[in-house]
Amino acid sequence: MSDPVTRLSTLLDRERDLLRTGALAELPAIAEEKARLAAAIPDLDKLRRPALGLLREKARRNAQCLEAAAQGLRAAQERLREISDIRRGLGTYDRFGRRNGTPVVAGALELRA
Repeated sequence: MSDPVTRLSTLLDRERDLLRTGALAELPAIAEEKARLAAAIPDLDKLRRPALGLLREKARRNAQCLEAAAQGLRAAQERLREISDIRRGLGTYDRFGRRNGTPVVAGALELRA
Protein backbone atom coordinates (compact mmCIF):
# COMPACT_ATOMS: atom_id res chain seq x y z
CA MET A 1 0.00 0.00 0.00
CA SER A 2 2.87 2.37 -0.77
CA ASP A 3 1.07 3.83 -3.79
CA PRO A 4 -0.14 7.40 -2.93
CA VAL A 5 -3.43 6.90 -4.81
CA THR A 6 -4.30 3.80 -2.76
CA ARG A 7 -3.23 5.50 0.46
CA LEU A 8 -5.31 8.58 -0.40
CA SER A 9 -8.32 6.39 -1.13
CA THR A 10 -7.91 4.65 2.23
CA LEU A 11 -7.47 7.99 3.97
CA LEU A 12 -10.70 9.29 2.40
CA ASP A 13 -12.48 6.23 3.79
CA ARG A 14 -10.99 6.96 7.22
CA GLU A 15 -12.12 10.58 6.96
CA ARG A 16 -15.68 9.44 6.21
CA ASP A 17 -15.64 7.15 9.26
CA LEU A 18 -14.49 10.07 11.44
CA LEU A 19 -17.24 12.30 10.07
CA ARG A 20 -19.88 9.65 10.63
CA THR A 21 -18.81 8.99 14.21
CA GLY A 22 -18.39 12.67 15.10
CA ALA A 23 -14.64 12.47 15.77
CA LEU A 24 -14.17 15.92 14.27
CA ALA A 25 -11.06 16.73 16.31
CA GLU A 26 -9.09 14.27 14.18
CA LEU A 27 -9.99 15.94 10.89
CA PRO A 28 -7.18 18.55 10.77
CA ALA A 29 -4.53 15.79 10.78
CA ILE A 30 -6.45 13.99 8.03
CA ALA A 31 -6.56 17.18 5.94
CA GLU A 32 -2.79 17.61 6.23
CA GLU A 33 -2.18 14.00 5.23
CA LYS A 34 -4.60 14.30 2.28
CA ALA A 35 -2.72 17.34 1.00
CA ARG A 36 0.60 15.54 1.37
CA LEU A 37 -0.64 12.45 -0.47
CA ALA A 38 -2.29 14.48 -3.23
CA ALA A 39 1.00 16.29 -3.79
CA ALA A 40 2.79 12.92 -3.94
CA ILE A 41 0.69 11.73 -6.88
CA PRO A 42 3.08 12.19 -9.80
CA ASP A 43 0.76 13.41 -12.54
CA LEU A 44 -3.02 13.58 -12.22
CA ASP A 45 -3.35 13.79 -16.03
CA LYS A 46 -1.77 10.35 -16.34
CA LEU A 47 -3.84 8.81 -13.55
CA ARG A 48 -6.23 6.14 -14.78
CA ARG A 49 -9.79 7.44 -15.11
CA PRO A 50 -11.35 4.79 -12.81
CA ALA A 51 -8.87 5.60 -10.03
CA LEU A 52 -9.39 9.34 -10.43
CA GLY A 53 -13.18 8.88 -10.56
CA LEU A 54 -13.11 6.87 -7.35
CA LEU A 55 -11.06 9.55 -5.58
CA ARG A 56 -13.42 12.27 -6.81
CA GLU A 57 -16.49 10.32 -5.66
CA LYS A 58 -15.02 9.72 -2.22
CA ALA A 59 -14.01 13.37 -1.89
CA ARG A 60 -17.52 14.49 -2.97
CA ARG A 61 -19.13 12.09 -0.51
CA ASN A 62 -16.90 13.37 2.30
CA ALA A 63 -17.67 16.98 1.40
CA GLN A 64 -21.38 16.20 1.80
CA CYS A 65 -20.74 14.55 5.18
CA LEU A 66 -18.63 17.52 6.25
CA GLU A 67 -21.40 19.96 5.27
CA ALA A 68 -23.96 17.91 7.20
CA ALA A 69 -21.67 17.91 10.25
CA ALA A 70 -21.25 21.69 9.96
CA GLN A 71 -25.03 22.15 9.75
CA GLY A 72 -25.45 19.99 12.85
CA LEU A 73 -22.89 22.05 14.74
CA ARG A 74 -24.59 25.28 13.72
CA ALA A 75 -27.97 23.91 14.86
CA ALA A 76 -26.49 22.86 18.21
CA GLN A 77 -24.91 26.30 18.67
CA GLU A 78 -28.23 27.97 17.94
CA ARG A 79 -30.04 25.71 20.42
CA LEU A 80 -27.46 26.45 23.12
CA ARG A 81 -27.85 30.17 22.40
CA GLU A 82 -31.64 29.83 22.79
CA ILE A 83 -31.24 28.01 26.10
CA SER A 84 -28.82 30.66 27.30
CA ASP A 85 -31.29 33.40 26.34
CA ILE A 86 -34.06 31.66 28.28
CA ARG A 87 -31.89 31.38 31.36
CA ARG A 88 -31.21 35.11 31.26
CA GLY A 89 -34.93 35.79 31.36
CA LEU A 90 -37.99 35.84 29.20
CA GLY A 91 -38.68 38.96 27.26
CA THR A 92 -42.10 40.43 26.73
CA TYR A 93 -43.29 43.56 24.98
CA ASP A 94 -45.84 46.08 26.16
CA ARG A 95 -48.49 47.63 23.96
CA PHE A 96 -46.02 50.37 22.95
CA GLY A 97 -43.43 47.87 21.75
CA ARG A 98 -41.06 48.34 24.67
CA ARG A 99 -39.22 45.25 25.85
CA ASN A 100 -39.77 44.13 29.41
CA GLY A 101 -37.54 41.52 30.99
CA THR A 102 -39.04 38.80 33.14
CA PRO A 103 -36.44 37.03 35.27
CA VAL A 104 -36.51 33.25 35.42
CA VAL A 105 -36.45 31.68 38.84
CA ALA A 106 -33.92 28.83 39.01
CA GLY A 107 -35.67 25.49 38.74
CA ALA A 108 -38.96 27.05 37.64
CA LEU A 109 -38.38 26.34 33.98
CA GLU A 110 -37.84 22.90 32.53
CA LEU A 111 -35.45 22.77 29.58
CA ARG A 112 -35.49 19.87 27.16
CA ALA A 113 -32.82 19.11 24.64
